[in-house]
Amino acid sequence: MPWIGHGENIKVVDSGLMTAKEVIEAAGLGWKTLKVPVQTTPVLRGYTNTPIAIPEKYAIVRDDTFTPLGIVGEKYVEVYNETAFDFANGIVASDGNQYLAAGQTDEGRQVFIVIDLAGVEPISIAGDPGFKTYLILRTSHDGSCALSGMVTPVRLRCRNMLNLATSQAISRFSIRHSGDINSKMTAARNALGISVDYMRRFEEVANRLIDTPVDDDKALAIFRDAFAMKDSIEEKGEDSDRYNNHAATRTFDRYLDAADLADFRGTGWGVVNAVAEFIDHDKTYGKGADRDALDIKTTSVLWGQGANILNRTLALTAPDLADARTRRSAVRFRNRVDAEVVAR
Repeated sequence: MPWIGHGENIKVVDSGLMTAKEVIEAAGLGWKTLKVPVQTTPVLRGYTNTPIAIPEKYAIVRDDTFTPLGIVGEKYVEVYNETAFDFANGIVASDGNQYLAAGQTDEGRQVFIVIDLAGVEPISIAGDPGFKTYLILRTSHDGSCALSGMVTPVRLRCRNMLNLATSQAISRFSIRHSGDINSKMTAARNALGISVDYMRRFEEVANRLIDTPVDDDKALAIFRDAFAMKDSIEEKGEDSDRYNNHAATRTFDRYLDAADLADFRGTGWGVVNAVAEFIDHDKTYGKGADRDALDIKTTSVLWGQGANILNRTLALTAPDLADARTRRSAVRFRNRVDAEVVAR
């Protein structure tokens, strides 16, 4: 996978590890969190006054670095890293599935585990072999997301992550945390079932995209809309460094020249993969930011801006294959693309 095996925030783990707790420890994520009442100390007329507690507000703080991760309400129930993913042991215990990696983003505000679903049969699309299935589970300590899962197909030939939000198939889902063993086994079975169903749908979508003709002018228009190129930049054309260095232009160049896309040039599948390759391998992350560049890349590729751009590309290329939410977000300043994008 394009972001695994680099940096301190993501750790590839020993494939022999069989429990989520072992994986969490091996990845250096064994820290716990504290729920601490929030206080403020007002300063009036030059005097520091007695701290005042803010009712029903608590800070979630790491117990190793004391980094505050978020502010939550009184009813918020914290779940430690070592127990958040323990239901996944039921997934790893069957069909050759195994833990692959674990990591954190934004100083631990979000924590995730990656499972290689070797038990899900790899798919081959129009002679393009080697699409593997991964399941990414994540939780948060700042209240930003519930315990959730995401099915991620990876095109191994070029390590493209194709997190496509398609119609008629669920790729992202929430998981109810429970200490009951039966509930954990049910959650494991449901996660596996969703993964298998999604990959079947993914194969259908890919083959539909291969059968979707896209000429070069339309491909460039899709890239410009997907990466939100402004009219003022587009009008300057090849005489402008801003135009030539823009993500849309660089993606179009890759679409025209990349050897691994040669068989699919002129199709919707080639367009989608060109965007995925740019996001995964060419785009610069973290320039001028305080956070680690790989940290920012991971967030973007999996569930942030990068994933949104990829899914906007799908909606612009073949609206009927994208989910309704992505179709709505694909309508930008004007309809440059011949395909009709209907906001419902």
